[in-house]
Amino acid sequence: MLHRRPACCGASSPCAGFTLVELVVASASVAVLAFALMSCLLIAGRALDEDHMGGASQLKSARPLESLVGDVREAIRFSERTPNAVTFQVPDRNADGTPETIRYSWSGTPGASLLMQYNGGAPAVVAPDVYSFNLDYRLRTTTGTGFAQGVILTENLCRVLFVSGGILTYPPPGGEPVVVPTVQEQAKIVLIESWGNTVDTIHCTQSQADFDTAVADANVAYVSLEVNEIDLGGKLKFAPVGVVIEKMRSDFGIATSWDDSKLRNLIDIIDNSHYITSTFGVGPRLYVSSLQPTTKINGEFAPDLNTLAEVLNVGSVWKPSLAVIEAGGGLAGGGIAAARRVQLPWGDTGFDIQALTSDGQLIMRRAIQWAAGVADTGAPEIYVEDITMGWYSLGARYHAQAVVWIRTASGGDVEGATVSGAWSGAVTGTSQGVTGADGKILLRSIGVVGGGTFVFVVTDVATDQFSYDPGLNSETSDSITVP
Repeated sequence: MLHRRPACCGASSPCAGFTLVELVVASASVAVLAFALMSCLLIAGRALDEDHMGGASQLKSARPLESLVGDVREAIRFSERTPNAVTFQVPDRNADGTPETIRYSWSGTPGASLLMQYNGGAPAVVAPDVYSFNLDYRLRTTTGTGFAQGVILTENLCRVLFVSGGILTYPPPGGEPVVVPTVQEQAKIVLIESWGNTVDTIHCTQSQADFDTAVADANVAYVSLEVNEIDLGGKLKFAPVGVVIEKMRSDFGIATSWDDSKLRNLIDIIDNSHYITSTFGVGPRLYVSSLQPTTKINGEFAPDLNTLAEVLNVGSVWKPSLAVIEAGGGLAGGGIAAARRVQLPWGDTGFDIQALTSDGQLIMRRAIQWAAGVADTGAPEIYVEDITMGWYSLGARYHAQAVVWIRTASGGDVEGATVSGAWSGAVTGTSQGVTGADGKILLRSIGVVGGGTFVFVVTDVATDQFSYDPGLNSETSDSITVP
């Protein structure tokens, strides 16, 4: 059996139950989590010391249970449910269009602290000296025809089966095996969940029958680089769901071998017509913030392997690193891919997932979406993320300037977009320019003696690869008064 990752709260002493959380979606008889908090924290000998709360800026109350319950009441999806930990998502709180992921956990060691993580950040102490914290869960099915406030529809989200190389423990007879991901794997899971996906975990040593059962509930599998290749074997090679692979492995039919990993921070995108790389221009791309182990595909390639990006091997030789196989494509060594396959450009001992840049995270996110078959194959939408105004003077004349930042709806910077805008107020006229690799372009006004209030409005954003949606703009105009 796989280790499921939904969640909800409760605790162990006989306190009164708290209000139920219900998720109602517009379809018949959808299973949702409803829960009761059945007990309280037992804190050793004193009230909560406010000095322990300094790192928990996202907490909604100084009282630990009030904070936990307040957050859970806003939950729209749960992804972890164990006696000592709960992970769930709440509606967007920082206006980035993405739900926030919150995790409460206790190690189970008497006297240890109850911790809270916000969007995968550093754990903050909610309560020190906790001697008992036990979560109890109750499931209920509800039928509805309307939308609950804050509900996010999941038709286009991924149900990810995360294959772990962490620790597998077996509870007393009758219980399901428990997968404890490594620290790096947990960071990846939190990142995947932060994009609105759900995650179940399975250990690489579990049986083929366990994998078959788990695959039936997923639309994509994500294979961690910390998985032992011998233990995993070919359990997913012919799985009828998309598979995203970190470390190059021969059992997936990508290629027959690979070169020793090199420490690199750049990949060279050679094909940006594919969904995964369509937000980038062709050429080098900084996908990690520091030198990290890379994947270099070698040997006999799958006959239908499509290389999207390469990594420098030695000298001036580049090797395939980011590659895909479409469902029905031929595999190296024979056989046909039952569903989509993605080989990511990173993965070997020592790789730090926290080193991924925004571009690296976007590659990972879109790889999962494409493999799951939920990618928007139409032109991705772009919008104006920000307009930053400034000014300068040449002699007696004052000029205004506007830095316009263009991004995709999925969070990537857009290179090569032509931004057009109009000036009004102190001057009249138009400006136009093309965004760089950071998605930004600096546009300047004509000058005017004495200055005044300069107003800039974005009138259009044009590119062959994207569709500009002004309705998504964080702002469309801005102004500055000078001097």
